[in-house]
Amino acid sequence: MRVRFGNRIRLCTVATHSKDSKLLLLTTSNSVYTVDMLTNENAESHFNNLLQLGYCDVSEYEYSN
Repeated sequence: MRVRFGNRIRLCTVATHSKDSKLLLLTTSNSVYTVDMLTNENAESHFNNLLQLGYCDVSEYEYSN
């Protein structure tokens, strides 16, 4: 899966979204990113994009690793 973080695109091996959570956890080869998607609906939508398209852009959200 590919995830865009600003001007970088990282390959993710695992994406996790828990029910009723606004957070996405994205695991790369050397780190785990926590992305605050602001709402559960945004998190679910981006999670589904990863599942269906293999790509999502989280540049407009706050994230940390």
